[in-house]
Amino acid sequence: MISFSDLPKPSFVIKKTKLPLEPYNKKVLYKGRDTAKMRFPLNQPNSYIDEAFGFIIKWNALLNGLATAEDESLLSFVFDKGGCMSCFDAINVKIGGGDGGTKNINLLASLMKDIETSPEYASNTGLLMEGLTAGAQGVTLTYEIGAGAVGPPVVPGVVDDSKASVEFCLQIPFTAISNTHQNIPLFSKSNIEVELVFAEANVVGSFMYHLGTPDGSVKPDILNDLITYSNVRMETSIISVSDNVQRGIDSIYDGVFILNSTSWSHADALIPTGSKKIQEIIPIAVKSMKRVFVIHRDNTKIIGASHQITEGITTDPLSLGHHINPSIANYHFTLDDVKYPTQPVDGSKGSYYELLRADDQSGKHHENSVNVGSGSSADLTLNKEPQTQPWDLGMASSGSPHAVGYNIGSYVSSLNFEVLNFNRSAHLLDGLDTKGEDLYYIANMTTALPRDLRLDFFVNHDTQIVLNTKGSNVFEYYY
Repeated sequence: MISFSDLPKPSFVIKKTKLPLEPYNKKVLYKGRDTAKMRFPLNQPNSYIDEAFGFIIKWNALLNGLATAEDESLLSFVFDKGGCMSCFDAINVKIGGGDGGTKNINLLASLMKDIETSPEYASNTGLLMEGLTAGAQGVTLTYEIGAGAVGPPVVPGVVDDSKASVEFCLQIPFTAISNTHQNIPLFSKSNIEVELVFAEANVVGSFMYHLGTPDGSVKPDILNDLITYSNVRMETSIISVSDNVQRGIDSIYDGVFILNSTSWSHADALIPTGSKKIQEIIPIAVKSMKRVFVIHRDNTKIIGASHQITEGITTDPLSLGHHINPSIANYHFTLDDVKYPTQPVDGSKGSYYELLRADDQSGKHHENSVNVGSGSSADLTLNKEPQTQPWDLGMASSGSPHAVGYNIGSYVSSLNFEVLNFNRSAHLLDGLDTKGEDLYYIANMTTALPRDLRLDFFVNHDTQIVLNTKGSNVFEYYY
């Protein structure tokens, strides 16, 4: 009988093993403003991180003094339409002395839910994995105290899929290490660190508090204690290769590994009440700017929603997901006094066309080229009332995610700056260089602003992560 030990060993070996990563500052429960910090291993010969990695997190809705046992009370919480990404203020990626992560990533996620997520995905896989829904908001968490019972409410004869706590698993998006589509070497002398910065609870979504016998009371500022996070961890896979395989790889790359990727940078501005024109600098300097998105929000409603619980059916806005159109007649960008595009973009139909181009969807004539599901024109977020046009909703719209007839806006100004990109996937380093230049967003409005307007700029740009094993053997980050 032949023993397995007698069989010849293969000279080329490649294997993949799962790598769970727990925060090195591990806590039982995290809440808003907390940061979970994770670190990939270093000095691992012949080893690489698989390009696919994500995190697992459990959300918990807690009462923590909101109600007493004798109350017949209900806490309802609707997550922003970005789903589980709503709970992150930022994902920081520390690599090569730079940050390949993204700030205000929950706001960016709410934008991408509008333009890149089909209703079919959102209501199936997205619902299970990411906490999305086919509508204009994320999943709902509810919690009830009454008759000595604590937990999700039970309504006789009514099917209720809301929960008091829920667990999700999502691949990390929008960062330089998650967008590279290349395996990342682990044999550097420097660490790669990922920081998950949790957003305050009032930013994550919208609360509603209801007593069995309403007394009009509004409870105190305890929102940040009402949503907590547990079981926070990352998971990825390590690909290990034999010495023969590694020598073959080194012969191809000559010991210099260049990871081409993309990331996002964020900036914001405030436009005062009474303005009829926006002329705002975008203070983001990058070597290759691919595209720009501009989100407009009612600053008064953002402030008004902060740290509040409304008794009964709330009208407080879901400020992250509520992207309005402040009556824009036309807009354009300038870089070093050069206008892009040469003719201003129409604020309604033209802006939608530029969105298709900015998202590489122009000319792709299918239902989900940009999320226009359910057959209603420009119905980007699938509001409950199909006649509502989210692309045109302005400051007069409530943006409420609760009850029936909510109307949450989806408007965004955008432009594609990839000079070689025409209706195909992105090309490396074909964007515009904004370093040392002044980049402006200029928009004319048909009516003066009735309230202050908050602008959020997101610039998508190329990045490079370089590891020279014949030099310092330390990651270098370029953007």
